[in-house]
Amino acid sequence: SAGMISYPRIGWKNDYGHIGYVAVAPELRSRGIGKAMVEAALHVGFTEHGFHRIDLFVLEKNVRALRFYHHDIGFSVEGLMRDIVKLDRGYTGQLSLSLLKDEWDQRPTTPKDPRFYSH
Repeated sequence: SAGMISYPRIGWKNDYGHIGYVAVAPELRSRGIGKAMVEAALHVGFTEHGFHRIDLFVLEKNVRALRFYHHDIGFSVEGLMRDIVKLDRGYTGQLSLSLLKDEWDQRPTTPKDPRFYSH
C-alpha cells in the first residue's frame, strides 16, 4: 500500500470532518502521493459529504507537515495546544489547522474532477 488517510471524527450536525491520520510509505514520499491522497480526501469531504469545514492536527515539531498542509494545501493555522503529546524526551504541542469549503472552492489548484485521482 502506498499510504492511507482517514476521517476518524465526523460531525454530521455541524458539517465537519477531522482528518486524523495521513501516512505515506517512506520509500514513496516526495512523489506527490500524499498530496493526491489529501486532495482526494478533501474532494470527498467537501463534495460528497457536504462538509463546511475540515480540520487536522500537526505536531508542533513536524515542520515538514506544517509546511505541506499550510503552504501547499492551503489550511489555516488556528492555534497551538501546548505540551499535549508525550514523547520519549518530554512533551510537544500540536497545531490545529482547518480548511473551509469556500476557501477550498477558491483555490486555483482545487481539482473538481474525481478522475484527477485515478492513476
